[in-house]
Amino acid sequence: MFADRCIQAALALPNNGVAWELQRQLVRSAGSVGANLAEGKGILTKPEFSHKVSISLREAHETLYWLERIANAELLSRRRLEPLIGEADEIISILTIMLKTSRGQQ
Repeated sequence: MFADRCIQAALALPNNGVAWELQRQLVRSAGSVGANLAEGKGILTKPEFSHKVSISLREAHETLYWLERIANAELLSRRRLEPLIGEADEIISILTIMLKTSRGQQ
């Protein structure tokens, strides 16, 4: 699961104040992507479902942002982060399509 892989990356960050903040932000946003989609499964109306997907999409963008900050700061190697960055991009693409479809904007 994407959130689990982000948690593993966060645990590999160095032990300092800057990394702690990045770790917290990454774990929070990555976990929120799946949590909002899971919550959306139980929703019966299209507007409510669209809302949950849009929150997941925003959180996926935020997760990608934090992964890029970690890579640019060289706190973890870009080689290690590339699979997560690629997965975040894919999730963003999928969620964008889901959101457009749920809103009838195909």
